Amino acid sequence: QNKGWIIEGGGIDRADECYQKADIVIIFNVPRFVLARRIFKRYIHHIIYKDASQTFLSMIKIIQRAMTYYNPKSKDSFYRHINDCKKYKCKYIVIRDAKEILD
Repeated sequence: QNKGWIIEGGGIDRADECYQKADIVIIFNVPRFVLARRIFKRYIHHIIYKDASQTFLSMIKIIQRAMTYYNPKSKDSFYRHINDCKKYKCKYIVIRDAKEILD
């Protein structure tokens, strides 16, 4: 009856269709240092609990990919999401931290 969906991620294959059908798009604009700190914290957690799936190299790759989010030329960038929202005339909000979600 009240069907809804949430899509997470930057480079989704069906982005155009999603932007056309979305009621609202929420774009997270997290500061770079917060992003890097969270990724590093996750890596330390993996070391402590002996999760072999996370290597130091994989953590560096994750940080590099996360930093491209702020590069206007990246296909997965923050700016691309805003431009796509404008292109498809869908409502969007930009959130910088959790406090804004609670307001």
